[in-house]
Amino acid sequence: LDEVLAVGDLDFQKKCVDAVASFRRKGGSLVLVSHSLYDIRQICDEAVWLRDGRAAASGEPARVTGLYSAWYGEHAASSEDPRLDPGPERPRLRAVELVGACPGEPVDTATTGQDLAVRIAWENPSEEPLQLGVTFTRQDRTLVCAAGTHAAGQALRGRAGVATLRLPALPLLAGRFTVVAHLLDEAGVHRHHERAIERELLVLQESADLGLVRLPHAWDLEASESAAATAPALLPGQRPQEVPR
Repeated sequence: LDEVLAVGDLDFQKKCVDAVASFRRKGGSLVLVSHSLYDIRQICDEAVWLRDGRAAASGEPARVTGLYSAWYGEHAASSEDPRLDPGPERPRLRAVELVGACPGEPVDTATTGQDLAVRIAWENPSEEPLQLGVTFTRQDRTLVCAAGTHAAGQALRGRAGVATLRLPALPLLAGRFTVVAHLLDEAGVHRHHERAIERELLVLQESADLGLVRLPHAWDLEASESAAATAPALLPGQRPQEVPR
């Protein structure tokens, strides 16, 4: 299959996804050629990243697509945009907003460690179970983190509702992020609709942490009377550090 999941209208794309799922359930094997990292992660059991006619990486899809995403982020900018509104007759996202400590008060600026939430209003005329995902993408097109109802064993049911993704003690470090909600089918594969918050999220930080996120952690420090008894082996040319007392 060569990008078959990205062509045609939404109904045809859903029909393709269902056909692929049925084929796999019956024991069929297939090769999917695609730049859609999400589809590869959700559908494939193994992945191969081809670069300049050679296999740059192969193996578990999450690992291979992660390597490709890191390389691609350094060499090009993504051209993907959230999908247009599919219309009132299909599952759709009505609104996506970020709220802070005061419910109902949209925010576009947050501080690392602040409580934050993403509120998403959705409609579903078909009443079939749906899944919902939220992605945080940095300004340089690096996908930093994501969350999905299917990963949490939950689903959207009914004709309409509001879902809230709560993010206590926001771990994102300083930067600008695009927050996008993804409305998916019950299997979490076909994307019915995607919608981004109107303005990028600006995250500020007051600490000296480095990287993309603040890693929850704790240090255990033990002093010793004999540094030699507890010191790790040194590499050639490496100097020993002082042991705090």
